[in-house]
Amino acid sequence: MSVSNKMSQTLPVLVVDVGNTSIKWAVFVDKEIVWHGRDEDLDEQDFDIRRIYFASVRSEQASNIVLESIKKRYIAAVCIQLHVRLSACNVTNAYNEPHRLGIDRWLGVLYAYNYYRQDVVVIDAGTAVKIDVVEKRGVHLGGFITPSAHMMEQSLVSNTGKIRFSEADMEGAVGLPNNTGQAVRFGCREMVIGFVERILRRYPDAMYLFTGGDGESLMKQLNVSGFFDPDIVLKGAKLLGDERVAMQ
Repeated sequence: MSVSNKMSQTLPVLVVDVGNTSIKWAVFVDKEIVWHGRDEDLDEQDFDIRRIYFASVRSEQASNIVLESIKKRYIAAVCIQLHVRLSACNVTNAYNEPHRLGIDRWLGVLYAYNYYRQDVVVIDAGTAVKIDVVEKRGVHLGGFITPSAHMMEQSLVSNTGKIRFSEADMEGAVGLPNNTGQAVRFGCREMVIGFVERILRRYPDAMYLFTGGDGESLMKQLNVSGFFDPDIVLKGAKLLGDERVAMQ
C-alpha cells in the first residue's frame, strides 16, 4: 500500500444506510465508528469526509434525492454506491438473481460472516422481520421476510371495521389478553416470536445475531443466547465499500 493510500485509510469515511423509515449515518475511522446518527443529525457534523459509502433500500428516484443532497454537502468526496452481487467479502449469495436480495440483508450477512466466521442466523427486527442464514464456509443459504408485529397490528386496524383500541387498553396486562387492544398487540407479538423460534430450531448450533429497532427486545423475549448489534448494516457497508476501493 502506498503512503497516500495509508493516509486515506485514516480519514473519516461516511457510511449511509437509507432504510424504509429512516436514514442512518455512521462515520468510520479505519474500522471504528466514531460517530453515528439518524435522519437530520448529520446537519450538525463537520467531519472532513473524503469518501462515502451509500446503501439504500428505497426506490431509485427516492435514493437519488438523498444521494444528491449528500453530494452537495461533501463536494470533494468520492461516493460509492453499494449494490448486491453474486459474491463479495468472501460470501456467496444464495439468490438466483442476486440483485433482488435487499442490500440491507446482504450487508448484514457480509458483516455476520466476516466477523464471526461460523454458522450465523441474522435476525433483523425492524420495519419488517428479516432472517438470513450464512454458513461457516461463507455460503449465504437464503432467508425469510415477514411483517413486524407493528405492521401486523396496523394491517388489522386498517382492514377491519371494529378492531379499535387505545394505549390505555395495554395497562395492567396480566395473563391472557382481556380486551381487544391487548388481544391484537400481544397476538401479533406472539406471531413474530413463534416464527423466529421455528426458524432458530432448525439451526440449533448456529450463532444468533440480532439487529433492528426491536432486535434486542425480541432476543430477550425468545430467551436465547445470542448477540445484539444495532449497526451490522453500517458495518457491512464499510466492509463492502473498502473491498470496492481495494479493487479499483
